[in-house]
Amino acid sequence: MPFILLNAKNYPTGIGKSLLNTLSSLVKVQKQSGQKLSIAINALDIFVACEQFGSELDIFAQHCDGVDFGAFTGNIVPQYLKEMGVKGVILNHSEKRFSSETLLYAAIAKAKSAGLLVVCCSESVLEGGKIACNTTADYIAIEPPELIGGKISVSKARPEIIAESVQAIGAGRVLVGAGIGNAEDINIVMKHGGSGVLLSSSVMKAENIENALYTLLPF
Repeated sequence: MPFILLNAKNYPTGIGKSLLNTLSSLVKVQKQSGQKLSIAINALDIFVACEQFGSELDIFAQHCDGVDFGAFTGNIVPQYLKEMGVKGVILNHSEKRFSSETLLYAAIAKAKSAGLLVVCCSESVLEGGKIACNTTADYIAIEPPELIGGKISVSKARPEIIAESVQAIGAGRVLVGAGIGNAEDINIVMKHGGSGVLLSSSVMKAENIENALYTLLPF
């Protein structure tokens, strides 16, 4: 069964009261399909989302920093996320990349020590392989930046990158993002050795989120 992680970003359907409707849709589809669904949300919504849906859905944060509790104004503390009921975190997304490898690796280490599942994004196979060798990130999500948010998925535009990523990063650790929009995309990822997908706009910008989710299910 593929690992499906939805990034709500800051789309209107993914924040505030609208997010709660989206989470309800995820729970419904998850129960009816048997496919586990996870979602990464804005830090401002985490407390309420975990309180209302944490027992049914795996809630992820969209970012955290490599810090503990203390004098770190504006930082997101991994241990605090864990205490609120967060399952995991996305790090180094193309829209929230770390300014240095040192900061990225520190955030991964702190997130892992807090007990969070870490999905670390990478813009290339080379970068993904380096992150895999130097950290204990659970998954590396390969997202060519030129395909993010587009209508052509990486699985169709550059399917060879999936097998290359598995070879560089290791089996069981590769997710594929950028343009993932339907079950065929996910099936291609799994066929080439990927473990799942990171996706966003195809669901979060859909007129009917439930229908968009069912379109994704690869069975």
